[in-house]
Amino acid sequence: MKHKDHHLSTHFTADELACHGEDCCEHTVVVHPYLLLALEALRARIGKLITVKSGFRCNRHNLEVGGKGDSYHCKGMAADITVSGMRPDVLASEAKRVAGIGGVGVYSWGVHVDVGEKRSWVA
Repeated sequence: MKHKDHHLSTHFTADELACHGEDCCEHTVVVHPYLLLALEALRARIGKLITVKSGFRCNRHNLEVGGKGDSYHCKGMAADITVSGMRPDVLASEAKRVAGIGGVGVYSWGVHVDVGEKRSWVA
C-alpha cells in the first residue's frame, strides 16, 4: 500500500522510504525510529534537502537489486541517499559525524547510511 505524502518525520515521507520494488510487497514501509532521527540530524547538520534513493526493501526487492541477505534495508534501518550539489565523499564525511549513524558507505551514485554497528567503506 502506498503511503503518499504521509510524513514520518519533519522532512521524510513514508513514500520515499517505502520499498520501491515492483510486483513484490505493494510498497510496504518499515522504518526504524533511529533511522528517522539520524536522517533528520544529518539534514540539520548539512542544511540541505536529502533525497532518499532507497529506504526499506522487502527481501524480494533486496535480492533483485543485489543487496546482501542480512541487509539493514530489510530491517528498515538503512537508506541510500544523495544531496544535490554535494559529492558523495563529502556527504559521507558529514554522515560520520552524526550521532546514531553506524554504517556509512560511499558509492559513485551517493551514500549508504544505516543505524547498525559503526563501520565505513568505499565501493
